[in-house]
Amino acid sequence: MTKKIVAKVGKDITGKEKYEIMRKAVSQYNAAIKAGYFLEATTLMESLLANRLESRISELTKSDVEMNTLKLLCKQVKRSGEKDEIIIKILEEINKWANQRNEVIHEAAKISKGQKKKWENFLEDAEQTAKSGRKLFDAINKRLNQLRKK
Repeated sequence: MTKKIVAKVGKDITGKEKYEIMRKAVSQYNAAIKAGYFLEATTLMESLLANRLESRISELTKSDVEMNTLKLLCKQVKRSGEKDEIIIKILEEINKWANQRNEVIHEAAKISKGQKKKWENFLEDAEQTAKSGRKLFDAINKRLNQLRKK
């Protein structure tokens, strides 16, 4: 299966269209958090973080970017010549968050041998993961906006 290529603003999609999609995804994230749908909030945050990373790769390489996992996108940002220390630090945090995301999304109904699992504890972990993902999204979005204004 061929990987999908990210649409480029100004070429494949307008800035307004991309802004609206991002705005609606953030709005849906907020609604999911409020309703206690932390798995949905986590998956939305993963998509939003991937969007920011894909955007940065495109800026650095001036080429098409394939959609990929957060971990691979973090590596690709670094390989693309990222020099901003703040971005590099955020990438490290996104990498750690991707592990939390994987546990929350893939292990919701799984129980490890020799372990007890309480749904309430799982929901707390899922909420924390969704909210910490939002902090990372806000941090990278803020930094990218600062860099673009220079």
